[in-house]
Amino acid sequence: MRIAELDHFFVWSKDIEKSRAFYCDTLGFEVMPRPAVRLPGYWLGFNGHVKLHMGLDEKALAAGESGAATRLARAGEGVVDHVGFVATEPESFSRHFRKLGVPARERYIESMKLLQIMLTDPDGLTIELNFPDIDVEPSWLKKNAA
Repeated sequence: MRIAELDHFFVWSKDIEKSRAFYCDTLGFEVMPRPAVRLPGYWLGFNGHVKLHMGLDEKALAAGESGAATRLARAGEGVVDHVGFVATEPESFSRHFRKLGVPARERYIESMKLLQIMLTDPDGLTIELNFPDIDVEPSWLKKNAA
């Protein structure tokens, strides 16, 4: 028995259009078909597969809270710390984020031959992009750290 892959994840958003723009314009997700449901939101994905369900956090907005993480943490229901994706072309992502003015943390883990770029969505969820099988720390990464 094993888990084969991530099917999808769900995020609450206090500004659904800002979150949609972040995931689509910053990370390259596409808006996917979604069944008619009462909760305002989007299904987003890539390569024809839905990977992210997003819903408007009406309860947090009504309570004047900053988002679902605040409400869930206080209720003891837990909060997702981050979501990781395998990605390609790390230098292109790095340039893209800088061009958009999106803060991102980049690091190379030599022992794992792994390059990572972390950024935060509009509601505080950390997105981790993993680029495996990078044999040597790229020179552009060293320049960005300087």
